[in-house]
Amino acid sequence: MKDEDFEFPDLLGAAYEYLIKYFADSAGKKGGEFYTPASVVRLLVEILKPEQGMEIYDPTVGSGGMLIQSKQYVEETSGSSKNIVLCGQDSKPSPWIICKMNMILHGINDADIRHGDTLENPLHIKDGEVKKFDRVIANPPFSQNYSKKDMKFDGRFHYGFAPETGKKADFMFVQHMISSLKDTGKLAVIMPHGILFRGGEEKAIREKILNEGLIEAVIGLPPGLFYGTSIPACILVMDKANAKKQDGVFFINADREYKEGKNQNSLRPEDIQKITSVYEQKIEVEKYARMVSFSEIEKEDYNLNIRRYVDNTPEPENHDVRAHLIGGVPKSEIMDEAELFQAHGFAPNIIFTEKNELYFNFNPTISEKEELKNIIESSEAVIAKESLMKSLLSTWWAENKQYVLNLPETKDVFSVRKTFIETFIQRFASEPMLDRHKTSGVMVSFWQQVAYDLKSIAATGFTPDLIPDKMILETQYPDIIENRTRAENRILEIDSQIADADSEEPAEDNVMLSNEYYKQIKEELSQLNLAAKETLKPLQAFIKELFSILKKERQIEGNQRIYTSGLTQQEYNFGIAQEMLNIKASQEHSTLYKSIEDLMNKGLENRKDFASKYQLISAHEELLSEKKTLQAELKAIKNKTEELVDAARAEIEVEDCTRIIVTRLFDTLEEIFCEYIRQHLMRITSCIENIWDKYKVTQYELENQRNNESAKLNQFLEQLGYLV
Repeated sequence: MKDEDFEFPDLLGAAYEYLIKYFADSAGKKGGEFYTPASVVRLLVEILKPEQGMEIYDPTVGSGGMLIQSKQYVEETSGSSKNIVLCGQDSKPSPWIICKMNMILHGINDADIRHGDTLENPLHIKDGEVKKFDRVIANPPFSQNYSKKDMKFDGRFHYGFAPETGKKADFMFVQHMISSLKDTGKLAVIMPHGILFRGGEEKAIREKILNEGLIEAVIGLPPGLFYGTSIPACILVMDKANAKKQDGVFFINADREYKEGKNQNSLRPEDIQKITSVYEQKIEVEKYARMVSFSEIEKEDYNLNIRRYVDNTPEPENHDVRAHLIGGVPKSEIMDEAELFQAHGFAPNIIFTEKNELYFNFNPTISEKEELKNIIESSEAVIAKESLMKSLLSTWWAENKQYVLNLPETKDVFSVRKTFIETFIQRFASEPMLDRHKTSGVMVSFWQQVAYDLKSIAATGFTPDLIPDKMILETQYPDIIENRTRAENRILEIDSQIADADSEEPAEDNVMLSNEYYKQIKEELSQLNLAAKETLKPLQAFIKELFSILKKERQIEGNQRIYTSGLTQQEYNFGIAQEMLNIKASQEHSTLYKSIEDLMNKGLENRKDFASKYQLISAHEELLSEKKTLQAELKAIKNKTEELVDAARAEIEVEDCTRIIVTRLFDTLEEIFCEYIRQHLMRITSCIENIWDKYKVTQYELENQRNNESAKLNQFLEQLGYLV
């Protein structure tokens, strides 16, 4: 279990990080106690930009992700992480244990991770005082209570004490971090928005910190990024080195740009790139970022509410009253989106026709909104533009893939990353379809997916183990893929029918029964069987008696010749009885015939009910049996697949292996790249569909429709006699 025995040195650490995230995802609210999403950590690290030789501290360390990413950032930026000092402390034993393990599995054996309450008793002490660090990074627990009792080193809180109750410990953590910072140091901390505007003692603390010029930036984050809390969060950035030079606070309102998830939102690579580049260069962007002077903040009574300074509320939707009333599409609204359209090669004239100097009309050949998407996507100019973008991507890859091919010799993965990002941005800098942030996002997303593969290539070369089983199957055994897909799809169909089974009786298009209804039918069948047996006992006796009489009278010859062995005993006896009833017998046997006939009618009703219920059960059990058979087939395919894949992998030549791996890397990049292109085209489609919704139907047409429907209603009322 040594690093040198794995595909790449940090394999155990990577696996442990995956498990930590998995447990955080499944732990819900408790996940936030020890894990901060990697995208948020990456943002803080890129803001702080740690360098080799620095001492880095996390006072609420959790699982240690912020310290580990700080180390990795130094390595990515061509620095040496060997002389970095990593320190952390956490009050809860479980996160502390997780963090210690995380450090060990990442090969960081000298990290100084302590267990204890940071506010009450900081454990990183030097010369009798709180130790100072070059970078302090943290995600403290939001809005918790604290106690002054037994608190050590209370000189940390010279800006003041927040209320002990009412969950106001946020500024206490901030002050501890400030006191743990060297005079040349910098910190970034995640905080709830309340710290920006709450009054009382917290306002006094905020005012003192602002007057010392410590707060360099306030960054508003998107909602739903963190585990188990919907509290809006922000990042406070403080720079001691330049505190005296500060003449204001830089505000970034980034709460509208993120990737929406089912349970949790996340920051995309382009979101991180945009925040960090705007922050570093202090670029003022309308509705996104602005430098606010201390004098303006003072006028606002030291309230740092982000929207007070950078309001990113969307502009109201444009509406042309004339177009709403009499029709047409304002050319001005189309021109407003000209940059978006031109970037993708989209020509509005395939949707609109000329009306006059100020308005277009919709093309009369388009009758439904649903047609717009297909028209846009199938446009020759759009297809040509997308082909050009893919061609540029292929050219870039051809020029730069050699860096990957050289990895077994150079072993410098982070140099490849730097080169890839720089050259990729340069290649697409003049293409407006993807701005600089999105272009960077493409490459960072690609890197996140293939980083471990590249580390493996650097460590062990282009080995067959890096070729996924699926790729080998697709190229060598397509029939197995086809059979597996067929079985999997059919199982999904059956599972869907099982999930949709009605609790009372099956739907017309679904033969599956609910568990409750299945048990009910089985019980009813059991009762019918018992009833059938009770009916058969006297019937068999009567048949035997009648058969004996009729045979003596020589009116029938045997009875077995017309019945097959496939009949059940019940069917056999009913059949004999029916035949006998059809034979005209003497009047003296009429009573016996009547007894048999009554039992036959009762038995036939029983059989009809039995057959109906048995058909329900049979169809249900047949599907379950089919699913069981398919599952066994999939298991056999899997067992066979492993053997075939291992055999095929062993036969791959080095040159073929290299080609396949490099091709797979490019396919991954192309897939990500095309997804960004698709999203850009979706923006165009949404824009055109919105214009359709606004202007396709005029007020005049709506009034006509209303009048026509009103006339129909009046006609019905007259026929009913309610109107004269």
